[in-house]
Amino acid sequence: MSSPTSSPPPTSRRFTDPHEPRTTIPKGVSVRGEIAGTESVELRGALQGPLTTEGFCHVHETGSLTGPLTAADVLVEGVMEGDITATGKVELGARARVKAEIRARAIAIADGCAFEGQIHMDGADAEVRFQERRKRG
Repeated sequence: MSSPTSSPPPTSRRFTDPHEPRTTIPKGVSVRGEIAGTESVELRGALQGPLTTEGFCHVHETGSLTGPLTAADVLVEGVMEGDITATGKVELGARARVKAEIRARAIAIADGCAFEGQIHMDGADAEVRFQERRKRG
């Protein structure tokens, strides 16, 4: 008897799935200075200074960043004050508190997010898409 063949799981379902390798600044740690590199970054603590990565940057609920951020894709769920530049997508979570000028190919802002600033969507193919989940009635 042969067993059914299943295709291998996708390496990444969403841009927020874990990225390897990554650098983590843990909760309770404060860093002042510049961080630059190619790895993805998880910010659970506080950073004052510019952060530049060729990978994904995730500012967790406990994280805060004061200074400019440049990355491939960005998810902010904590506090961010400074410009954000992404070659891909920027997502602001429901509990995020963000003061920034954002430049990205696509931007998503969750209901509940506090955002103050400007948004610039780059590229000829820049667009915003979402599926309406509320029922009409």
